[in-house]
Amino acid sequence: MNKKFSTSLLMTVIITSLCFGEAQSIFAEENFDEYTLDTMVVTATRTEKRDVDVPASTEIITYEDIVDSGSVNAMEAVSKMLGVDYNTYLPGGSAQTSMTNEINVRGFSYGTLILVNGNPINLNNTYVIDAIPAEAIERIEVVKGGGSVLYGSEAQSGVINIITKKKVSNKVRVGFGNYKQQQYNVAVGNDKLKINYDLKKWGYVKEARYTAANTYTNLKESSNENIGIGYNFNDQLNFEYNHLDTEVSYESLKKGRLNSFTDSSNKQDLIQLNYNGNKTKGHAWFNKTKLDYAGSSARNLFENESFGADLQQNIELNNKSLLTVGGVYKREVYNSKLKKGKPSIGKKARNQMGLFAQLDYKFNDKDNVIIGGRGTWTSSESNGQSYDNFSTSAQYIHKFDQDKSFYVSVAESFVMPSFKQMFPSSWVETKPNPDLKPQEGINYEMGYKEISGNHAWKVALFHMDIKDNISATLNKDDTYEYSNQDFKNTGFEASLRVDASEKFDYDLGLLVHNPKYKWDTDIRNGWHNKFGKYQITGGVGYKIDKFRAKLTGSYIGDRYSSPSTMSYSYKLKPYFLTSLTATYSPDNNSEVSLLINNLLNRSDILSYSNKVGFGSLYTPTNFMLSYTYRF
Repeated sequence: MNKKFSTSLLMTVIITSLCFGEAQSIFAEENFDEYTLDTMVVTATRTEKRDVDVPASTEIITYEDIVDSGSVNAMEAVSKMLGVDYNTYLPGGSAQTSMTNEINVRGFSYGTLILVNGNPINLNNTYVIDAIPAEAIERIEVVKGGGSVLYGSEAQSGVINIITKKKVSNKVRVGFGNYKQQQYNVAVGNDKLKINYDLKKWGYVKEARYTAANTYTNLKESSNENIGIGYNFNDQLNFEYNHLDTEVSYESLKKGRLNSFTDSSNKQDLIQLNYNGNKTKGHAWFNKTKLDYAGSSARNLFENESFGADLQQNIELNNKSLLTVGGVYKREVYNSKLKKGKPSIGKKARNQMGLFAQLDYKFNDKDNVIIGGRGTWTSSESNGQSYDNFSTSAQYIHKFDQDKSFYVSVAESFVMPSFKQMFPSSWVETKPNPDLKPQEGINYEMGYKEISGNHAWKVALFHMDIKDNISATLNKDDTYEYSNQDFKNTGFEASLRVDASEKFDYDLGLLVHNPKYKWDTDIRNGWHNKFGKYQITGGVGYKIDKFRAKLTGSYIGDRYSSPSTMSYSYKLKPYFLTSLTATYSPDNNSEVSLLINNLLNRSDILSYSNKVGFGSLYTPTNFMLSYTYRF
């Protein structure tokens, strides 16, 4: 569709709709206290709905779920979810220079948009959420499938919205474990102000990553620090600031001798102002990250910056129609200052704008349709090239009764090329490709949701078809170049959650899919497997009096890596993430917790390496004993 026409159409819809801005709400709120297994979801449609009423595959992780699973930060909490393939590099979720952790939803790389309270934090397709502590999180909402119509670029395989607590309990927490693990957390606040400080440290871990024949990496030490400050002006308007600081030091040994060493620092500041009114919602944000790493051979410094605003209006057109319209502006700045000790590409910048509209129409009490469209375009590109995209979506949901629903969804999605894909961005020689196309695709899905007594069922069948997937290719002259390839995936997932009694609960999930990337290069041609073909997740919880415990696991089998340095994909052994938590609360103010990770002491590879048999290893069995006091 023509960009000018689509933009004009959306603008006309928005201006017309705003005339009805104060229309009386007819989508009345209901009392859902009786639904113990159902939750409210905001991210999926930008409006509050019961999960069973949402025509998409969704997961909601509450603070209690996070703590019970043994997760100490947002990255660990999401990594145990059904449909997520976790790619990490060093113990504790630490990044290895510019290689940060990845959350790959449904077998797709660089297609997950990360939000904090609805504000995007992806910078150049990367994010650092391992420094967001569990204590700061109220819940995490995960929506799988294309979300670009509502959220724009990068929401191609899923959207993860980390929603922080507006109010915190006054408490302190101290923890210690093997591998010189330490954790310190302090949270204080009242109805208006909240302050949260969290520090997590790891000590020496031998042979944490194998990088080549007879060459391995030892983690010397790492730390994740978070300083969070929030202020609630009223029930609708709040301000939040987070400073995330990740420090990593590691060494590479070859045949037992020191080969190289690296000290890496990743600092990120997140500033946001959020307004959540009955009809009008808005976000304004400023994100900045600074990655600085120096070693025995080179020093690199990269800075990413993004600021913008997102405005949304909900309008009741009549007693059957809810129209959601809005606009987004984002300014992106990238600065690669040094490369191998020499000046690099310097500062690059662009503007990205978008207009969206979504109509939620009720035919009757049982049938509902949601259609939407979004126009997105860029300007002031540093390379002189601008991009544009128009995406649409259509969803249909049928309610058999208030607790059973069937849905069908078709959604287009896209990812704009990032600066690090268009220009050299690291110590690796990268050929510029300023003519990359936006990554475009379409997601098809149908599913069924049911709440039956103390059981909650979810089933989904999906297909992803991505054109012009932006991928890195190793050329014959040992330089990397980004180009547009293709991706497809068809799969089935099912989950069950049961609150068997006041003392006992369990959950189980199954995913079977076939993610494949198509390459058309001198090195390889055709379709190649990547990530895992099936996943099993589960957890068992038990509570009695002052004691509670939970065992969780995520198993991914038939795994493949499709690196840019090899002609064909190769198979990786399965990984099995396990954790056990046990907590005893002698009174209302105190609790003692024990967390044990990697119960089976497996040496699984958790990254997708460039060479067969090498990669980051699951840290051997490790534990953390902590004490929490509330005041």
